[in-house]
Amino acid sequence: ARSASQDRVRDAADLFELVVAAPLRDALQAQEQPQEFVVVLDGVDQVPVGVQRMRVLQVIVRRILALPQCVRLVLTCCPAADICDALLRQEPTVVGNLDAIHV
Repeated sequence: ARSASQDRVRDAADLFELVVAAPLRDALQAQEQPQEFVVVLDGVDQVPVGVQRMRVLQVIVRRILALPQCVRLVLTCCPAADICDALLRQEPTVVGNLDAIHV
């Protein structure tokens, strides 16, 4: 049996809308005073390499540009050239290796 949310997810754009954009929009509308929001996307490297991953990256990059300035996006993943290439074209961006940080 499929849930109603599964029926609405046809592609990466639908998924982004369902799990990021809609809840964020609700949170922004519910706030009484302006607040900063941080959205964390983890595991993008788990999307299969190829057309699927490229589509997910295109949706993320396009939607990042549409986010209000009070919203920051943190994307974490294992190093992958296609992910870094897609994100390096955006401003501002920081691509770093946390393995180099010693705690």
